[in-house]
Amino acid sequence: MNGDENNGENALSLAAPVPPVNSEKRWLRYREVAERVGVCERTIRRDVDAGNLPKPVKMRGCLIFDWPEVDAALKGRKGS
Repeated sequence: MNGDENNGENALSLAAPVPPVNSEKRWLRYREVAERVGVCERTIRRDVDAGNLPKPVKMRGCLIFDWPEVDAALKGRKGS
């Protein structure tokens, strides 16, 4: 091994650790919300239309839900 390779290894060992990645995805499409909730996509669409779930936002041409908002709405319905 030459000196350059050894210095590269030391620099990597001194680098700051990478922060953990949040395993729960926050922004979801209709299909993904339906999968998490365990219902069909049409049920989610009906609940949005009825005002039981928050409306999705349009981002880059896609309708997406903020999962914490959906989760809070679902928990609120169970408590009623």
